[in-house]
Amino acid sequence: MTPQEETIVLEARDILGRYLSQNPVIGSWQALLDYSALSVRGPIERFHVLYLDRKNRIISDELLSTGTVDHVPVYPRER
Repeated sequence: MTPQEETIVLEARDILGRYLSQNPVIGSWQALLDYSALSVRGPIERFHVLYLDRKNRIISDELLSTGTVDHVPVYPRER
C-alpha cells in the first residue's frame, strides 16, 4: 500500500469510527462485521465483549484481553 493510500484508509476509518461511536445498531450479521472491522480488527488478536440494549444498540464495547498475532487467552473468573 502506498503512503497516500494508507493515509486515505486511516482517514476513512476515522470518519466511520466517529459515525459508529454514536450508539450504532447491530441489526444484522453484516452490521456486526462492519463494526468489528473498524473497532476490533488489528495486527494482534483482541477479545472484546459488546453489551447491547433491547434495540441492539451498543451500550459498551469492552476490550477484555489482548494476545499475540494468532492467540488470545481468555480465562473465565470464578465467583
